Amino acid sequence: MAKNELRLSKQIISLLKRAIDLGLTTPSGGNISLKISRDEVLITPSGLDKYLLKENQLSHLTINGQHLAGPPATSEVPFHLALMKFTDIACVLHLHAPYLSALSTYPDQVINHFFCKPLPRITVIPYDEPGSIQQAESINMGAKMGYRLFLLKNHGMVIATQSPKEAFNLMYLLDELTYLALTTSLEQAPVLSFPKELQLEETEQLPVSTKFLQRAIKYKLLLPHLSSWHHKKQIKNHHQWYYFDSYAEVRIDEIGENKESIQTELKHWSEELFKNSPYINSISFCHPHNLMAFLLSGNRHLFDYIAETVIILKQLIEVDRLPSEQSEEFKKIAAGEVSLVLWKGKGVIVTGKSQSELLDRILVAENSAKIAIITNNVTEVDRLSNESKMKLIARYK
Repeated sequence: MAKNELRLSKQIISLLKRAIDLGLTTPSGGNISLKISRDEVLITPSGLDKYLLKENQLSHLTINGQHLAGPPATSEVPFHLALMKFTDIACVLHLHAPYLSALSTYPDQVINHFFCKPLPRITVIPYDEPGSIQQAESINMGAKMGYRLFLLKNHGMVIATQSPKEAFNLMYLLDELTYLALTTSLEQAPVLSFPKELQLEETEQLPVSTKFLQRAIKYKLLLPHLSSWHHKKQIKNHHQWYYFDSYAEVRIDEIGENKESIQTELKHWSEELFKNSPYINSISFCHPHNLMAFLLSGNRHLFDYIAETVIILKQLIEVDRLPSEQSEEFKKIAAGEVSLVLWKGKGVIVTGKSQSELLDRILVAENSAKIAIITNNVTEVDRLSNESKMKLIARYK
């Protein structure tokens, strides 16, 4: 096996394992193809467990479908090869991402209205038998119209891009945003801080000195290219600032000043908070499932009747913009009185003294939001009185 083919084979296998671990597909579902050269393609095989694939178990084809090596290709090879003939496409990813698949069962007019700018343009592909020539022709027609993201009715999503990294991040993001919309009865997927142009070029992998961020990614508390993780370094007035993309098993990149303005704004705000607070050494801008559903639904019911929530989180506030240094809200955050900030239309900011406390607070907040959503204001449980809350906070300072 040639060196380039081996490298691409490892990329495919890593991506598929990551997709299965994140619940974006099953070991039997979905497929991926990558160009080896202008005329040759690597593609997943038919009938094998995708979590257990080896490098020599991928199918090697010409772009016209001639079998060169490996086992038989996936039955859905027709649309892969049709898309690979476009010069700007080097990767085709098809997964049965659960929420996008759920969306594919909705009427066309609902789906067409669902994704709004600056989210990528998506075209709906009518249902045809998977792997059929008719399915491939419909996708090919959409590609000729300039589309690169295709929602297959009653089936799943196909994303065609220049790289597996870009395709995987888009799949992950769109499935999460679809979840948020479907669970909160929104008519459109939330844009949040979705970057207008994803900067997905390969960057140097940095060593990760903590397991906490790795765990936050594993628990799906963060969204790729939207969330960020800030940690105060020992050097005064300096901190490490990371975001991640979902393609690699763990890939965390330090953001430069040329990234999206919302992240640059957050970086500067975090630096001011680190300088002004002896209680905060770690900050996460995150998008956990239930917390985001809680924020987007506008409901604040019964978030503070669970004792653990009050003890661990103390207080939460909701803001339209990041509080300025002179504001009372900023002073409360810096004093450690508020650890959870719901940033409307953007995401959730959580603060902590350490990365361990930060991760714990995110998980407590996420669990509390889940309880609040499930109870939906119909529970008979009494809310904690202000006096009880103050006693709990004082007891666990």
